[in-house]
Amino acid sequence: MFKPAVRSNPTPLYYQVCTSIKKMILSGTYPVGCQLPTENQLVEMFKVSKITVRRGLELLAAEGIVERIPGKGTFVLRDDFEDERKVGLLLGFSEEMSQMGKKPGSLVLSAKTVKADDRLQQRLRVPKGADVFELTRLRTVNEVPYTIQMAYLPTQLFPGIADIDFANASLYDTLTHRYGREPHSASQSYTVVYADKKIARALDIGEGKPVFLSERLTFDREKTPIEYVRAFLRADDFALRLTLYTSENQE
Repeated sequence: MFKPAVRSNPTPLYYQVCTSIKKMILSGTYPVGCQLPTENQLVEMFKVSKITVRRGLELLAAEGIVERIPGKGTFVLRDDFEDERKVGLLLGFSEEMSQMGKKPGSLVLSAKTVKADDRLQQRLRVPKGADVFELTRLRTVNEVPYTIQMAYLPTQLFPGIADIDFANASLYDTLTHRYGREPHSASQSYTVVYADKKIARALDIGEGKPVFLSERLTFDREKTPIEYVRAFLRADDFALRLTLYTSENQE
């Protein structure tokens, strides 16, 4: 299960260290109460700097997974974090689920060009009536319906995107490598709404059941909005946990 950190991976090295240690804890390699390898040993294992290892351990400590005792080492406190959702790192759905040890799936429900309404005009900063690519997908986790996502992208930034087969292509990889528009940051919100007949049928839940409506606006490195997403998520299989810091620990 252990793998050295991969520098070509867009995921930060310290986060790769953190994720790998989590997987080893879940696998029983380092059970609760066990002492983790020393910083120097982790540096050798992951082929990264000591600063990177320390940031990874600090993240684990902030989540309450390990305890760092000066002069003694780092010890595993708990192993009940397999369902936690990672917040603060901009990832595609498949990568996020894979890092959580879950099996992601995707079914394209529709892919078409629509005209920008008031909402899309405001979010994507395009003229009203401009062409926008709409990609609707049912995303599954461990083969169970999890969320319906409607992604909207301005065709003026992504000419020809409607011709791409997203049943076999990653949207974020396409934006990054084909169009040179790497998703860099995003603002995201969650609201509780109630499933209508269409949403209920797709997510295999009862009509009128509460679901989360997630809205995300994604920007590239130049702070240009490149994607607006509306997603409905099953409320019975979603947990949002945050790690908070004081201002002096934000670095």
